[in-house]
Amino acid sequence: MSITVYDCLKLPSLHSGKVVAGKIGLDRIVSSVSVVEIPEEHREIKVFNPNELSVSALYAVKDNPAAQCAAIKNLAEMGVAALVLFYVGSVITELTNEVIQTADTLSMPLIVIEDEQIKYSDIITDVMTAVIQDQMMTEDFVASTRTRLQQIPESK
Repeated sequence: MSITVYDCLKLPSLHSGKVVAGKIGLDRIVSSVSVVEIPEEHREIKVFNPNELSVSALYAVKDNPAAQCAAIKNLAEMGVAALVLFYVGSVITELTNEVIQTADTLSMPLIVIEDEQIKYSDIITDVMTAVIQDQMMTEDFVASTRTRLQQIPESK
């Protein structure tokens, strides 16, 4: 068994998470979680993040929907399982249709946190606890690993 993006949505820290795009990708396996911020200069992120749940506010590109779309494309190319966005409405005033469409096209779950009491560390703790507990209970390591590897983009 493996933890999926859908499973993560059931965790206490993601109780207010609203999936605004990429619902097709909710079955993606999550094996880690990290915070990622996008460079303002629109450089691509070179870190390979397979099966990762990425948490961000996209602060550096908050006023640039085209750069937000490029960031989502880049994260998908790096193998990220889903993007959890904080502070939508205050940092990013609103998600444009272009951003939502980009995530939908890539089947990249885009999850907006609506509870302002939730912190990045809450999500990191809950998701990693679930992943570690799942790994301890997993009896079929080969099948689980095969599924995670199948999610990685072919270019990687």
